Amino acid sequence: MKILIADDDVDARMVLKKMLEHAGYHVEAATNGRAALAMAKTAQPDMIISDVLMPEMDGFCLCREIKSDPKLRKIPFIFYTATYLSEKDKQLAFSIGASSYLEKPVETTAFLKTVNEVIQEYKRGELEIPEKPREGDAVLVKMYEESLSKKLEEKEEALRLFKDIFTHSSDAIAIMGPEGQYIEQNSSHQLLIGYSDKELKGKTPAIHLGEKGFLEMFKELRKNKKYREEATSQTKSGKKVPVELAAFTILNSEGNARYYVEVKHDITERKEIEEKQLRTQKLETIGQLAGGVAHEFNNLLTPIIGYVEILLEQTLKKPHMQDPLFMVQKAAQRAARLTKELLSFSRQVPMTLKSQSLFDLTLEVEHLLRQTIDRQIEITVESSDDLWPVLIDADQIHQVIVNLCVNSRDALKECMPDRNDFQPFIKFKLRNVYLDQAFSRSHPGAEVGDFVCLSVADNGPGIDALTIPHLFEPFFTTKEVGQGTGLGLASSYGIVKRHKGWIGLKTAKGKGTTFEVYFPRSKRPVVAAVQGVTDQPGTHGSVTIMIVDDDELIRDLGKTVLEHYGYTVLLANNMDQALEIFKREGERIQIVVLDLTLPRQSGWEVLRRLRALDPGLKVIISSGHDISDEREEKKDLEPFTVLPKPFSPRDMERTIRTVLDEAKPKQR
Repeated sequence: MKILIADDDVDARMVLKKMLEHAGYHVEAATNGRAALAMAKTAQPDMIISDVLMPEMDGFCLCREIKSDPKLRKIPFIFYTATYLSEKDKQLAFSIGASSYLEKPVETTAFLKTVNEVIQEYKRGELEIPEKPREGDAVLVKMYEESLSKKLEEKEEALRLFKDIFTHSSDAIAIMGPEGQYIEQNSSHQLLIGYSDKELKGKTPAIHLGEKGFLEMFKELRKNKKYREEATSQTKSGKKVPVELAAFTILNSEGNARYYVEVKHDITERKEIEEKQLRTQKLETIGQLAGGVAHEFNNLLTPIIGYVEILLEQTLKKPHMQDPLFMVQKAAQRAARLTKELLSFSRQVPMTLKSQSLFDLTLEVEHLLRQTIDRQIEITVESSDDLWPVLIDADQIHQVIVNLCVNSRDALKECMPDRNDFQPFIKFKLRNVYLDQAFSRSHPGAEVGDFVCLSVADNGPGIDALTIPHLFEPFFTTKEVGQGTGLGLASSYGIVKRHKGWIGLKTAKGKGTTFEVYFPRSKRPVVAAVQGVTDQPGTHGSVTIMIVDDDELIRDLGKTVLEHYGYTVLLANNMDQALEIFKREGERIQIVVLDLTLPRQSGWEVLRRLRALDPGLKVIISSGHDISDEREEKKDLEPFTVLPKPFSPRDMERTIRTVLDEAKPKQR
């Protein structure tokens, strides 16, 4: 059985054809009513299924022509439409001889059921085929004109809607012809790429995507009728803009490309945020690595520094032997400072937080700068009167401010020799700010809330775009070899992050640089600075100390140093040895010096087991990294004293003496 389909939509034709052929029907298709009428007259079908709205001849006209032809009028005619859905439309359809009227979409089973019912009625002779239309021609014409007029109004309204969407869309939209030449663009598209309608017409997307980008898009459109990728669009002025590019094909009634529509969305802001997030993640990863490396170096530096100090004491009467030792000591101390900067970057340096005025600290740095940098550089400090206090480690933030100023000073030096009219300056500005959600979203790392912002600005040469992504990476420097380690900004970044703060940067080549450092507002009262207490020498005989460390060099150093000062020393390299020794010698052990990184069990677990044996045991934690966060979680193991690695023999003995002085030796 042969069925003729009339529909101008290629997808609708294809779906109907596949559905009917699968049900066993032979199917032919026409793209409009005129073509369908010609095909029906040439080779009469057993049924016609037609859309209503089609070019050249619509479905209503086709049905009238079919029902007016004596040879064709008995052919069952089914309307299948998504636009003519009112009762008057259906009434008109049945009035001109339709056998059924279906509204798109219809499930396959229901659709085939209707087709089969119409065929069975026709075969049984039960299908009503009027000799002439049920209504007079004048009535039909009026109904047809009213229906057509209404649909035209709806189409015009839809066209106006789509035109408004096209014109006012914030996305850049352009329409191309079948060969890829631009026909029309909206104002957003013109604003994005910079070409006027006249300049763009007749050109292809190669004008802003490049020939390769255009051919790639066009090839995909011809193959799959759609395209979506991130691309770089170049404006008329040469600026490169990252865009999300989507394109699709509009087909004609024959299924060929009639138009291509290109939609571009500027993703510059999103790309910048993604880049900042990746940069932050990269710095976090580098920080973890740097912290691990620094911790291992501290373990190595501790015996080097310790044994050099012991040798220096032993060679006091042999100056010729001390000079090489002084050089080793100097190198070791320099390495220790290097590891401290690495730990600052990785946020593993112990902090002593106090609520204080950032303005007072800035004034201290300003005073220091005035004594140490070129007097040509003008230094100013500006602050709001009601500046909030911040919770900071003054020594570490002092280091941050100095690092930023040193960078400004070095940048200004580049300009000073070449310009007599140049007045270099470093400006400090402090103010209270509230960072909102919008700011936090666009600045990865920034939190929402009240902050005190310290900006350090200079009018130096600025920083180029290629350098900016690497500024906070450890060992990255633009200076000559030997002029710096490249750890100043890296350690500053780590310190600020540990204070739950954020560093921002405003710079451009030739326009100076401004670093903005944000610290959370403190709700605690300001604490006045406390002067340090001078160590007083003392001696403690008959005191036994156990050192628990898996590093043999550090164990041996501790034994050598402490025995030199008159202590008795026991050594253990893991938890099992420590517990065995303590169970045997615990009555006379006054202090345990404990490393946290031990094989199989952490130092915390060793401490927990020792405290179970003696709750009042004095403990010194010796660690190469900051344990502040862990300490918060291990409050039940307090009290204990921390001895940071690397340490000198004097540091170790002084810490031991301080712990012993806090309380009398335990009486057994």
